[in-house]
Amino acid sequence: MVRKERHAAPWITLGGSIVVTSGTTGVRPMPGAAPIAAVGAIEGPARGLAVELVPVRVNAVRSGAVRTPMYDMIP
Repeated sequence: MVRKERHAAPWITLGGSIVVTSGTTGVRPMPGAAPIAAVGAIEGPARGLAVELVPVRVNAVRSGAVRTPMYDMIP
């Protein structure tokens, strides 16, 4: 049994939520991007927290790729 007083849930106001960010690299990593791909590992714990912390809403947001100069080398 998880002690809920260890979580932030008791301090979230009515209608509040927890939002974590993930990324597409966690689903489709590129060579050399293993450390960045670890960001995708947050989705599992977010699902677990969603079940554990009801009625607090927990969401994981996975944005798509954003074209920036950093990606100019990618065709």
